[in-house]
Amino acid sequence: MTQFRGPFSRRQFISSAAAGVGLVGIAGVPLRAFAAETYDLIVIGGGTAGIPCAIAAAEQGAKVLMIDKSIQIGGTLWISGGSMAAAGTKMQARKGIKDSADAHYADIMRLSQNRANPAVARRYVDNAGPMADWLESIGYKTRDGEPVMGRGGHASFSAARYFTGPERGRTLLNVLQAELRKHVEAGKVKILMATGAAELVTARDRSVTGVIAVAEDGVRTQFSARKVAITSGGYCHNPEMFKRVTGLNQYTSSAYYMAKGDGLLLGEGAGGFVRGGEYQMQGGGILNDRNYPSVSIFQTELSQDRRPQWEIWVNNLGQRFVREDGLDIDLRERRFTQQPTQRMWVVFDQEIWEKSSLVVESKEKTDIEPLFGKHPMFFKAQTIEELATATKLNVENLKRTVQDYNAGVRNKSDSLGRTFLPAEVAKPPYYAIELSGGNIIGFGGLAVNADMQLLRPNGGVIKNLYAAGEVIGLAHVAGDAAIQGSGVTPSVTFGRLVGRDVMKRA
Repeated sequence: MTQFRGPFSRRQFISSAAAGVGLVGIAGVPLRAFAAETYDLIVIGGGTAGIPCAIAAAEQGAKVLMIDKSIQIGGTLWISGGSMAAAGTKMQARKGIKDSADAHYADIMRLSQNRANPAVARRYVDNAGPMADWLESIGYKTRDGEPVMGRGGHASFSAARYFTGPERGRTLLNVLQAELRKHVEAGKVKILMATGAAELVTARDRSVTGVIAVAEDGVRTQFSARKVAITSGGYCHNPEMFKRVTGLNQYTSSAYYMAKGDGLLLGEGAGGFVRGGEYQMQGGGILNDRNYPSVSIFQTELSQDRRPQWEIWVNNLGQRFVREDGLDIDLRERRFTQQPTQRMWVVFDQEIWEKSSLVVESKEKTDIEPLFGKHPMFFKAQTIEELATATKLNVENLKRTVQDYNAGVRNKSDSLGRTFLPAEVAKPPYYAIELSGGNIIGFGGLAVNADMQLLRPNGGVIKNLYAAGEVIGLAHVAGDAAIQGSGVTPSVTFGRLVGRDVMKRA
């Protein structure tokens, strides 16, 4: 795909702005220029939420400026699965599927165990259907046979409302780019790439009146705007920010490389605050080393319906924490997140090694067996005590855990309710594989109300400032559960809502 740029270069735009107000720069010192134009809306971030935000505002007649730190628009859509979920859509009607926003809302609250923000979740489901219909109207197409109730990995919906494009996130990116290009060519939207937002400009009443942008060469330009929308993504590619927001360790991440948390800092600087929680969406990663955050070199298959779980799982204390054969993946991941270090060890013996299929995805035992005792995440020992020592788990706890589990196998009565009990862990040598949690997307984010206005800690709104996309976190619409479609769909939906409403609130 070709790179999509605006109709002018960032250097040309900044130079003309500076010349227009008669500013003179000192050699070697970045010039702070003041752009002559005032925009109806400045969109900070050209990704999943930012592009539909700019499009919707332009449709309403707004004059829009979009800035993005990357050299190409699209954000996480370049790597995203692009899965969405919406109720009451035309695509459902064509398949005779009866669904409603009420049913979608009920599913969200059920799956999140009522931890989603009711007002924000309600606004989301009421507008997700019209958003999906709009996408179809501009050329978006789903994969054959969709929508469906789910695609595995996490709990399904009560109705078939889950869909994605043939090229996953890039299907969505392609149609959004094409639509945005129309408004750029019509002069309604201007785009500055490789340009970040250094800070927000505020008036005496603390309302937001513009953005100070910094270009690649360090030149800072102040742009005035009636409204500003932060759509710059999350923080999961920034270990320090991840720790500050979540309180959790970051061992690995598959997040978009630009997800550094800049938007959260902008919002906080204007008087907003971060809320939400965290959820380890990937509890089965085998890391390359302990130079955290590390690269995940293998994934494991921990779903009982895909592969029978012969092994036992223990936390860093050497204790089991969830039934290994449970089908509720969200419960498993929630319990995993609650463990002290967000790590776990899959423990088994020689009989399980010989009789079961390999827990490591897409690998043969002959490929993995040489790693035990040599790779830092693969362990092998002749006794449970030696295995505990090698893994640095509590020796007495691990011995007791294995003894209790074996007794449950013999008595056909497991203490955690496990019913798949094929064999004791009793025949040496003994094995352990260390697994770590990781994240693709953040659950914490800037606090907003149902209109996507940023909130102050006292509950008041920050005038003229909005946010949408991963920068507000998934917790608003998913609580601490991985609800299918709850990343991309709210981003597009809320981005479009902010853009649509900008002229109404101007």
